[in-house]
Amino acid sequence: AEAHFRLALQSQPKHREAHFSLARILTLAGKAEAESHYLESLVVEDERTAVHRYYLADYYHRAGRLDEAIREARAARDLAERYAKHDLARYLTDLVQRWQSR
Repeated sequence: AEAHFRLALQSQPKHREAHFSLARILTLAGKAEAESHYLESLVVEDERTAVHRYYLADYYHRAGRLDEAIREARAARDLAERYAKHDLARYLTDLVQRWQSR
């Protein structure tokens, strides 16, 4: 699957779902540094996507980059609230509180 998405990105480098899918595959394969590249590129390209920001926050948290994790989780929460994704917003609020209490 990883090779498939890399090939797709060679022919369509801005294909958002291929970037996201490849990032998730890399997560499962334990290739965290490569994962961050694809997640960060999604956020830079379109800062309005709460789900991508959530996954980037999760990556930062797993990498021990707590300040960045909290920043991205807050941004994801704010976007979720703005676009009426209230369940996601509540989850992200709780997540930020848990991370800050550590």
